[in-house]
Amino acid sequence: MNESAEKITRYRTKKLSGREKSLKWLRISMFYLSAIFIVLLISVLAHLKKEVSYNQNMTLMITLIRSSLIVHTAILIGLSIIHYFHAKTNTKHETALLIYQHDLQMIVDERTCTLELRTQELESIYDALPDSFLQLNKDGRIDKIFSGNSLYEGDSEKILGRDIKSFLSDDTGKQIMAALDKTLKTHELTTVECDMLWNGRFCSIECRFIASPESTATCIIRDITKRREFEESLKTSLSEREILIGEIHHRVKNNLMIIISLVNFYEETVDDTNKIQLEDLRNRIYSLSLIHEQMFNSDLVSKLKINIYLEDLTSSLLSSFPDQNVRFRMAIPEIYFSPERAVPLGLITTELVSTAVRSWSKEKIEKLIDIRFKKSDGEYEMSIICRNLRIPEEHKKEIRGSLGARLVSILVEQLNGTIIFNHTEDTEAVVKFPA
Repeated sequence: MNESAEKITRYRTKKLSGREKSLKWLRISMFYLSAIFIVLLISVLAHLKKEVSYNQNMTLMITLIRSSLIVHTAILIGLSIIHYFHAKTNTKHETALLIYQHDLQMIVDERTCTLELRTQELESIYDALPDSFLQLNKDGRIDKIFSGNSLYEGDSEKILGRDIKSFLSDDTGKQIMAALDKTLKTHELTTVECDMLWNGRFCSIECRFIASPESTATCIIRDITKRREFEESLKTSLSEREILIGEIHHRVKNNLMIIISLVNFYEETVDDTNKIQLEDLRNRIYSLSLIHEQMFNSDLVSKLKINIYLEDLTSSLLSSFPDQNVRFRMAIPEIYFSPERAVPLGLITTELVSTAVRSWSKEKIEKLIDIRFKKSDGEYEMSIICRNLRIPEEHKKEIRGSLGARLVSILVEQLNGTIIFNHTEDTEAVVKFPA
């Protein structure tokens, strides 16, 4: 379109300059012809001789006039021919000019139609969005209101030309102006959330500022009152849920502690053989109660740190063997587990440690147990190593047939894992299960 416009302008200039040149040459030619005619006439009159007869003088004058007319006629014919060809050229230029004008008009009409369609589409998009679109100058004045909004229904004329700070409190107005200044300086999208009172209704809004040309910015305002209310409701529900779950853990832990107290009371009335079984039962119940206690004290209601849990569990196991010189050495990273996995791990640790302590000789030697935990190749590995513990073969058969061994096997299957025992200078149990 720009090329066509330039061609039309060029042809118009050429046409006008051609006409002006033709008129100029016609004027000059007529002037010179008139001057020549006058000079010839004067010359004829000057050369008339009184001593020459009248007829001779008239013959001379007629000859001069005839010569002048011939010259005039020749010049006029030449100018007419030049004007004819020049007019023919102008006709071609006029035809080309009309063609370019027609093409340009078609392009303008097509672009105008496309622009109107795009404008209608954009207005439809504005109408469909739940946002308000304002154009602000650098002082915060509302210069333009775009179509389609839900915040200022029917109030466009009332707010147009007003300062946006007039609708807000002092603190909120400062926030809005700070975001506007930042957008105009950095040309970056700036978002701010604030509260306002509009048409007697308290609402929360989100304002996004986008830099526009000529020191203006487009402000996109979205009513987020319902979203805020939903977020507050969700926070309240989560808080109530956490309190409820914490209360459940606390009550389950208290009930398990009551059961442990009953076991301790009953333990005083039985013989030594049954005391060992009750002691194992008490340790198993305590490992469960410790889960609920840590879940109650944790910020996360669905997970707990396995390192803290096993450290507390081994500390409680020490109190079950006061006469044994047992010491634990822990190497466990900070890993979070759900109760569904922490419970089997706690019971497995309880069974293996209890069996190892009872398998040691009653000599007053230090009994060291290493508990290690690591993650590699997509699986977890827990190792319980009892230093300087050698279990006799006959005792191994007894252990394999015990309730504790069957319980450990069931718990390992629950974890979809495997357990391997290594008997060298030390006794080691390695439990592996998927991460």
